[in-house]
Amino acid sequence: GGESYITGGTQAVYPGDSLQVDGSVILFTGATAESAHRTDQYNGEKHISILSGQAIFDDAEITSIPDQTYTGFPIEPELQISYNSQELVNGTDFTAEYSDNINAGSATVTIRGTGTFSGTRTETFNIVARSIGFANIAAIPVQTYTGSAVEPEPVITDGSTALVKDTDYTLSYINNTEAGSGTVKITGQGNYKGTMSKKFQIHYATPVLTSVSSISNGARVTWESVAGAAKYRVFRKSGSGGWARIGETKGLSFTDKTAAAGETYSYTVRCITEDGSTYTSAYDTTGKTITFTTAPVLSNVQSVYGGVKVTWKRPAGAVNYRVYRKVKNRGWTKVGETTALSYTDDTAEAGTTYSYTVRCITEDGAGYASAYDTAGLTITYIAAPVLSNVQSIDGGVKVTWKRSAGAVNYRVYRKTGAGGWTKTGETTALSYTDNTAAAGTTYSYTVRCINEDGSAYTSGYDTAGKTITYIAAPVVLDARSVNEGVKVIWKKSAGAVNYRVYRKTGSSGWTKIGETTASNYTDTAAAGGMTYAYTVRCITEDGSGYTSAYDTAGKTVTYVAPPIVTDVRNISGGVKITWKRSAGAENYRVYRKTGSSGWTKIGETTSTGYTDKTAVKGKTYAYTVRCITADGSEYTSGYDTVGKMITVQ
Repeated sequence: GGESYITGGTQAVYPGDSLQVDGSVILFTGATAESAHRTDQYNGEKHISILSGQAIFDDAEITSIPDQTYTGFPIEPELQISYNSQELVNGTDFTAEYSDNINAGSATVTIRGTGTFSGTRTETFNIVARSIGFANIAAIPVQTYTGSAVEPEPVITDGSTALVKDTDYTLSYINNTEAGSGTVKITGQGNYKGTMSKKFQIHYATPVLTSVSSISNGARVTWESVAGAAKYRVFRKSGSGGWARIGETKGLSFTDKTAAAGETYSYTVRCITEDGSTYTSAYDTTGKTITFTTAPVLSNVQSVYGGVKVTWKRPAGAVNYRVYRKVKNRGWTKVGETTALSYTDDTAEAGTTYSYTVRCITEDGAGYASAYDTAGLTITYIAAPVLSNVQSIDGGVKVTWKRSAGAVNYRVYRKTGAGGWTKTGETTALSYTDNTAAAGTTYSYTVRCINEDGSAYTSGYDTAGKTITYIAAPVVLDARSVNEGVKVIWKKSAGAVNYRVYRKTGSSGWTKIGETTASNYTDTAAAGGMTYAYTVRCITEDGSGYTSAYDTAGKTVTYVAPPIVTDVRNISGGVKITWKRSAGAENYRVYRKTGSSGWTKIGETTSTGYTDKTAVKGKTYAYTVRCITADGSEYTSGYDTVGKMITVQ
């Protein structure tokens, strides 16, 4: 306790205190407040408030609050307060209210008495910054080289609290421009102190693969240039296996010459340092995949019926092919696609020289799957000869065709029925006569171009050919004068169905005089004394076309008309027969007969009359006359088959 002196006004006192009022000391021990009203010792009135409680602000002992470390949460350190060696209890004897007690700096606690204590007292304490070393720095992702300083901002947490750059810390960087290992230095500020650092990797950009393709000597991998990269390492894998290093290069492509045809590979690329000791980039973990397919090996190019046929060997893994052609000094042009091992270019122009090559492509045709033979195989396309005609001529079957541009020699073939083609001859001309054809046999003919010495084909051929039944030219056996005119007789030609008969005089041309299905024909329009040549040609059933040749010389005859008997009469010594002279006649032979008997020769003469001196009186005779050769060996005319009759007197 202590003494308090009141000279006027109101003074509060506490238990154990003594109070002197105008020289009189009063010791207060009450437990409750009361008022003392004293007048006998004062000049005037004095009011004294007597409070129950003890003062803590001046005499209480508060232990100094030690420095507190920043936690990110309100800090409320325990207070140690004693009075007259008595430990006061928070919540019973006092309450504490804190302010500015989160961030580093000076915090305040306001202490208020409660229960038997009263009054207020303020104390301060320090909150000091927390070491940044307690914070967690998340792994910094690999940074991409840009050529400039790279400044990644790390994620820093203290427990569940995310630290804020420029509030809780500042950043500075070391070795953060070139590819390699960089460092970020974190310096605490505000609520944090101290420093810590975190390394990070600067890599060049991941190489972007642009293509993998099959070329003539392997699988070629290409990629885009990576800024700053000194060198590249190429990897491949097959199936689910791991990546295997296959080579290094400073270029932007690499050919895997160890790839096996038909095998499927994935490729990827990674940047490395000049000496290859360190990776300086990431890589495409998927890569680009290809089934390595070798370039098709061309087997042959040949002129066939309808175009140029290109053939090749199947490369392992190939599913589709694209065929190209070019002419000298021009680029390759696509001509078609196929899944087969041959292709016929039906747009090739006869006489033009082309080179052909083949390249494997993807199933959908969207991309190449192999390289190709850059030279290709060259050929001058010679079109298969176009057959113009096959016809039966005198002496065989004549085959004709159009000239094929570039051709120097031709080979002619024939076949019968379903048999195979048989060579019949060669020629440099545009026609050929098969003089071994058998009359009445049906043949098909075709023609193929060959080289000059006949050792190789230079074109295709018409596989159907042209078909003909060979009919030999009719052989005229005879042309003779008969009663009605000139009778032409010939040998029937095997296979013939119809015949056309021609005649001519002198050097004039042949004139059609009739048609027949028989093997003879009588020219009833022949003029007596005229010399005619006759020939016969086979024709189709409807007469629209020829089916054979003909004897170009024909058979010649001078037509002598049958003598016309003008008179038969009885004369002294016999029967006299007279007749008109037949133009062209050289000699005449006279005949007679009786009844139904046959004609009997009775004499010959060069005149136009004859006397039958052997006629018997009383008999009836018929007389006729026929022209004969001068020597009497052949008939040169017909005769009147009825004759003229007379009874001999």
